[in-house]
Amino acid sequence: MKAILTGLAVGTGLLAAVAGSACAAGASAEGPAGGAVPALVAAAPSHAAPAYARWGRLAVEQTMKKYGAGIRDYRYEGAFPGQSGSVEHRFKLVLEPKSGVPAAVVCRVRVEEGRLLEVEWTESAP
Repeated sequence: MKAILTGLAVGTGLLAAVAGSACAAGASAEGPAGGAVPALVAAAPSHAAPAYARWGRLAVEQTMKKYGAGIRDYRYEGAFPGQSGSVEHRFKLVLEPKSGVPAAVVCRVRVEEGRLLEVEWTESAP
């Protein structure tokens, strides 16, 4: 195991820095052959959730409730200016196959200053 980590560390540089700092800090575990194995530290994601995430979650929840079907695929189509300062977020949702349910819908979520104004659906092809 130590040989594998050492080989990866030489090849990537990143693991070398992480393994080196972990070993320097004394963070290691007992390997299967009794040798010390450096502990790798998982880094936190370097990005925040996109601004539309709140409305995407709402679009998925409301669509599942309206059509009684699961969601197979999800795509954010963008934010578009609406009437009187509102913003329309569009999501294309492909639904699980079910009798009487469309294959896909475009869900439009209109918001103004962080408040939900309305949710509309249009049936579409996947």
